[in-house]
Amino acid sequence: MIGGTRQPRHGEGVTDILERVEPDETTAGGGEIARSYLHEEVYRQIVRLIERGEFPGGTRLPTEFELAGRFGVSRPIVRRALEQLRERGYVTTRKGSGTIVSTDVAGPRLAFPVLSSVADLQQFYEFRIALEGQIAAQAAERRTERDLAAMTEATDRADAALAQGNYQLCTDLNFAFHRAVAAASGNRFFLATLEALPNLVGETALRRRFGPLAQEDSRQRRLLEEHRRILRAIEAREPQRARDLMTDHIAAAMKFVFEHTPLA
Repeated sequence: MIGGTRQPRHGEGVTDILERVEPDETTAGGGEIARSYLHEEVYRQIVRLIERGEFPGGTRLPTEFELAGRFGVSRPIVRRALEQLRERGYVTTRKGSGTIVSTDVAGPRLAFPVLSSVADLQQFYEFRIALEGQIAAQAAERRTERDLAAMTEATDRADAALAQGNYQLCTDLNFAFHRAVAAASGNRFFLATLEALPNLVGETALRRRFGPLAQEDSRQRRLLEEHRRILRAIEAREPQRARDLMTDHIAAAMKFVFEHTPLA
C-alpha cells in the first residue's frame, strides 16, 4: 500500500488501446481524432520506468512537454497519466518543484555502465546477445500458457501502437515483449538483469537519428514480426531456434543503432 492506495500488479489493468477514442489536442489542425486510450499506455510505461529505477525515488519527473515528446503523445494525455500516478501513490506534486517520484516505490537498480561511446554500445549489445539468447532458449523449455499470453499481449499492444503511428511509444512497448520472454525463462535473475539494463529509449547520452516516417514504420513492423517469430519458436518449445532468432534480432538492432545513433 502506498499513500493509502493499492499498488497495481504487473500486467494489471491491461486494456485494448483501440477500444476508445479521444481527441488529441496537439494534433495538426485540431480536427483529427487519436484512436486510442493512450494515457493508460503512458501510465504503464512510466510505472515500469519508476519500478526499474530509471526515475529514482525523490527525483523530479521530466516535464509534461518532455514526457509528451518521449512517448509521442499530447500533453493532455500525459497530464491524465500523471493524475493516475498521483492517485496510486507513485508521485506527488510539490509547488515549485514539479512532479516528484515517491521514495517508497522505486526499486533498486544495478550499477551498469553509462552508454557514452561506440565501445560502450558494442559491449552492451555483445552482453545482450549472450544474455537474451540464453533467456529465449530457456523460455522455450519452461514457458507456461500464462507466459505465452503475456508475450502475445505484448506484441498486440505494440501492434496497436504501430497502427496508431506512434513510433515513440511503440519503441518502449517493444521492451515489454523482451520482459515477458525473461519472465517465461523462470529465472528471476534474468528478469532483474533485463530490467536494469541501460535504456536506449528517450533520455540517453546517445541520440538516435530516425529516417523518414515511412522508413520508421517499416522498421517497427519488421521488429514486430521478429518478435512474433521468436514467440512461435518459444510456443513450439524449440530452444535452439528461439536462441538463434533472438540473437539475430538483437544483432540486427545493434546494426541499426550503429548506423542511426551519432554520439551527442
